[in-house]
Amino acid sequence: MKQFPEKYITANNKTYLIRSFNENDKDNYIKTYQKTSDLETIYNNSDFCRYFLANVPDENELIFSITERSTDAYCGFCNLRNIHTLNPEVGIRLMPEYQRIGIGTQVLPVVMRFFKNNHPSAEFTARAYNDNIGSRRLLKKLGASEIGTEMSEYEQCLRSLQKLSGLPPEIQAENSRFIVIYKFNNN
Repeated sequence: MKQFPEKYITANNKTYLIRSFNENDKDNYIKTYQKTSDLETIYNNSDFCRYFLANVPDENELIFSITERSTDAYCGFCNLRNIHTLNPEVGIRLMPEYQRIGIGTQVLPVVMRFFKNNHPSAEFTARAYNDNIGSRRLLKKLGASEIGTEMSEYEQCLRSLQKLSGLPPEIQAENSRFIVIYKFNNN
């Protein structure tokens, strides 16, 4: 499989740079999770971070760092998972100060075009939490349609604990957060 070029690839308006994720990006990668994850405290644990970063990226994933061209400021990252299948999953995670200013709209199509040029039969998918309105709007704006839902990892964990502890299945998670699955129509 071809790797993303070492040189920067520019997004449409030449404001953001997309490049291959490298060892120097790992601190910023963790900071992005610390600032955006529902489980942010776990990313403050150095043992967990070492474990988490040990296989980033793994052999089934491409990660791209996103920086602002004029300042070289780190904005976040986008990724492709399941890259050895016909249905790679695209994702993006941005630092809070870079959310909702159009970065995803500019960057994700560039990454998908790159992958599609090397894998013409790829059909992209994406996942977003039902309460993440910004991500869901972004995916629809990029031509994705909802094709289903799945339990969130929180609900999966609760169900596993219920089985292990013998708690009745009627007990549900307090919020009914789930994941909406999308398929891109205009690959």
